[in-house]
Amino acid sequence: MQRYYITAEATYEALRQSLNVQLGYPTGTAKSIFQTALQAPRDGFRRVLLAVDTDLPQYTAILAAITPLIEADAMEEIDEATYVAAVNSAASGGGASTRSELTGTPTTLAGYGITDAATQHHTHSASDLTSGTVATARLGSGTASAATFLRGDGQWKSVISTSIDGGTATTVDGGVIDGGSATTI
Repeated sequence: MQRYYITAEATYEALRQSLNVQLGYPTGTAKSIFQTALQAPRDGFRRVLLAVDTDLPQYTAILAAITPLIEADAMEEIDEATYVAAVNSAASGGGASTRSELTGTPTTLAGYGITDAATQHHTHSASDLTSGTVATARLGSGTASAATFLRGDGQWKSVISTSIDGGTATTVDGGVIDGGSATTI
């Protein structure tokens, strides 16, 4: 005969590890009384489903561990039809259809048991750009315009056209460009 239960992942995993110790299954080996919470079937609400064969020689120890969990409302005994429907629904992608239908869902990565996630930063190197343009304000400090140029030190500097000796010269950051040559004045 089978008995069926439903519970949260943390409760299931604590039960599994406790029973492994009681029943002599070494920690860190593939041997276990139950499969890990990650391998166990779940219902549409991601709760872990558990089926226990009452003919198991360890059933007395299992029942002794499960009973206080049921009494504390940390685990619920369910009937076979509910268990089978939940397993079939989860296997076919069924269950709750929207997030608003779920209860007890985590709101943080830690709530999902993820403790080693990298912090997300929105910075990229220039080599990450594959198309589009970069806003001039991101290229350097100062104000970009048709009358400025970007120096190697990241500063926008003015370009001034002026008349010298009857010709037009362009002053660029302290130098004069006249006919393709530059001199400092």
